[in-house]
Amino acid sequence: MGDRGINADKFSSVLVGMKFGIRLIASLLMFVWFASTGWAAPQGIELTRDHNGVQLLALSANPAKTFDTKLVPAKIGLRNLARALERLSKKSSLSAKKLRLLKQSGRVVLVYLPDDLKNSTGGENVASFIPDFLREPDARGREKTFLVVVGRHGIKWPIDELAATLAHELVGHGVQHQRGRLTSVRPIDAECEAYLYEEIANQDLGLDKQTREMIAFRRSLEDRWCADFKAYLRAERPNVLPLWDTLNPDVPELLAAFEHYLQHAANAGVTAKAIDALKRQTRERRKLSLKDASPEELFNAAVKLRDGAIGIRPDATEAFRYFQRAAENGHPKSWVNVAYMYEKGVGVAKDVPEALNWYRKAAGLGNVLAQTQLGWLYTVGEGVPKDYAAAYNWLTKAARQNYAPAAYNLATLHRRGLGRERDDAAAAMLYRQAAEQGHTESQYRLGWYLFRGVGVYKDQREAALWVTKAAASGHAVSQNSLGWMYTKGAGVTKDLGIAAAWFRKSAEQGFAKAEARLGWLYLKGIATPKDTIEAYRWFARAASNEGAAEKVRMEARIQRDKIAATMSAADLAEATQR
Repeated sequence: MGDRGINADKFSSVLVGMKFGIRLIASLLMFVWFASTGWAAPQGIELTRDHNGVQLLALSANPAKTFDTKLVPAKIGLRNLARALERLSKKSSLSAKKLRLLKQSGRVVLVYLPDDLKNSTGGENVASFIPDFLREPDARGREKTFLVVVGRHGIKWPIDELAATLAHELVGHGVQHQRGRLTSVRPIDAECEAYLYEEIANQDLGLDKQTREMIAFRRSLEDRWCADFKAYLRAERPNVLPLWDTLNPDVPELLAAFEHYLQHAANAGVTAKAIDALKRQTRERRKLSLKDASPEELFNAAVKLRDGAIGIRPDATEAFRYFQRAAENGHPKSWVNVAYMYEKGVGVAKDVPEALNWYRKAAGLGNVLAQTQLGWLYTVGEGVPKDYAAAYNWLTKAARQNYAPAAYNLATLHRRGLGRERDDAAAAMLYRQAAEQGHTESQYRLGWYLFRGVGVYKDQREAALWVTKAAASGHAVSQNSLGWMYTKGAGVTKDLGIAAAWFRKSAEQGFAKAEARLGWLYLKGIATPKDTIEAYRWFARAASNEGAAEKVRMEARIQRDKIAATMSAADLAEATQR
């Protein structure tokens, strides 16, 4: 099979080390249903697809609820999201430009939720923008997440109207998040700007401005959300005010004036005072409402504060206080959260010994998360001396409860022979256990074992099936390995076109070996048009990839420089600009 991952031998820290899709799903479901476990939820992903670099997810319906109208099936929900995105990208040039910017800056995710989207006032939202469930960089070093959830009503809207809603939530609020503006402007100003992006989409999509809905939209835009902005224009920039006095306002010019308005508000101290007052009022209301709360109610409030929710910005410090109150009142699920926050220094000063105390308390009651994290800490020797016997003990307890991250970590101990002789048969069995639960890294590892016949009977066809599962989940190493398997016809029918497609997927995530292999394909014209400039570009990316092994980077540098020696100055300039 192809290459081992750069970080293939790292252990999985159960609360922070899972892959993007798993962590996104867990966080998202937590946000939507505020599940009682705090780390998992009874619903899951029913369908997922990629649409031009945007990940589309459809959640399964909540079986405990009934609705007065028929829910849109997952397949149709994703189709509607894709069609709305496509319409927005093709019809609205400004929206298309901003969407490209968001995809360059981070992960863009649209979610269909077959449920109501309640907001903080008890009302319902058609769609909601939810920033940064994931705060770790992806393979390309992008840290931000641009995530929009569309509820059961919004998914039924006409495609053009749904597209305009995406202009508001994804483009408008997404651009604010990309600029770091969401926490630095008043909510009313954030909404004003987002409504302006929706207005230009309404124009570009050709929506009828004479309908009752469009008239109500325009009144809400001018008389409510942008009332302060208009007052500023009236007082400070009267020459811009007439831009409003038309059926189709000049939104780009208004957005330019809006930047001056925000700066004016900041200079006058209006923004900072308003935000501070809002935060104080919110905290005081929450403190009062939770004065006599039960441990479970405290826990649920802490989960919302930790991860954010509609109308609630993440606040780790306040979340810790509520987790701690619940924990001190005997709430086992809060013990794990308090432990994690002490371990990582999230919302409280880092204190690994204190974290260990809470983990041990929860692990003693059979909590798989605490048991797994204890096993990981004993393995790496963080806060305690390395103790492989203790690591095996705790990870075995959690793995026996069929917990995939624990099985993966325990398999890695066996594979590396830490604390005892290497046992590939035990590792393969545990990787299979975790792989069958959808643990991506374990799927790749199991494929690796089957391909080589290590610890199991050699079966390259089954190996290809597991590697394909991992690759389809976005695992860059598996995508590269699967590309290699298709070039060799190893476990699959040889197909250089499919190989090139998998190499590209891996390379676009920043995996250096795939970048170099894609460079070779362009250089030789194999399954791709022969293109020296593209070949140079991909070899250059691999050569400068700081996460790659030095051997890979050196070989890529050699090829890059060989190609450069044959290129004209114009071609070289184009290659560096692509």
